[in-house]
Amino acid sequence: MRFVPIKSEEQLDLQALHRVRERWVMRRTAVVNQIRGLLLERGLTLPKGRRYVEEALPRILEDAELPLSGSFRLLLAQLKLELEQLSPRIDQLDVAILERAKEDEACQRLTTIPGVGPVTATAVIAAVGNGSAFGRGRDLAAGIGMVPGEHSSGGKQTLPGISKRGNSYLRRLFVQGARS
Repeated sequence: MRFVPIKSEEQLDLQALHRVRERWVMRRTAVVNQIRGLLLERGLTLPKGRRYVEEALPRILEDAELPLSGSFRLLLAQLKLELEQLSPRIDQLDVAILERAKEDEACQRLTTIPGVGPVTATAVIAAVGNGSAFGRGRDLAAGIGMVPGEHSSGGKQTLPGISKRGNSYLRRLFVQGARS
């Protein structure tokens, strides 16, 4: 039986920082998608991406020729305000994460790995700590959920796919880093 090491106060603070940041990012994405969906119901199509919504929304609200009711314009203005409030909050947390990554020696070593930035490095430190609970790299990968399940018998090796167990936030960050 493997015992889970107790997290330090610093790790818990860093993990809380990441959880709040992730919730705000998801909320911002939900607001952008809701704005796109509401506009699509009115016949206005916007491309995917927050940037396109942020660029087009002021023009849509100011254009009097568009057949949008006053209550709908008010609703769009409130959603725009919510979007404008979430982005600076996320940016503040990004700055705090960047500062933490610059201060921590382990984070600096992790950021030397291609595809690993300050957000991923601090998330690994918050979740894993110094890694002493893991005997080898594969054990860490299994704890995160990055290794395939194995259903082998009779000399035939079968690796069906990644198990999706473990820390989904870390797994998502690693996949995004690998894509970059």
